[in-house]
Amino acid sequence: MKCEDFLAAVESKNLWRRWRARAHAANCQNCAEVSKMVGELHRELSQVEPISRARRQTWIQTAENAVPARALSLRPRRQYRYVASVGGAAALVLVTIGLLIWNTTRKPAVSP
Repeated sequence: MKCEDFLAAVESKNLWRRWRARAHAANCQNCAEVSKMVGELHRELSQVEPISRARRQTWIQTAENAVPARALSLRPRRQYRYVASVGGAAALVLVTIGLLIWNTTRKPAVSP
């Protein structure tokens, strides 16, 4: 592994690339320092600051007052299926009646 590829490999989700990067850092002083700095940066950014009392109270009130919305309601889908099935059945009945009328009103073919 080259030093230019080290940082991308350390941050990769691929376990094999991360393992190779750690092995490279074991032999390369510059990459070991970069790895240490990246680790410190990750630790620093992962620390959560405590929320002030006023913000915590606002957060709790918002959570208590929030009305859960029905994101997935089955009612409209059932209504649509019902309307679609009734419409399809009506269309089938009309086509059947039309074919019956057409069949009874056409003239039979004259045979010699």
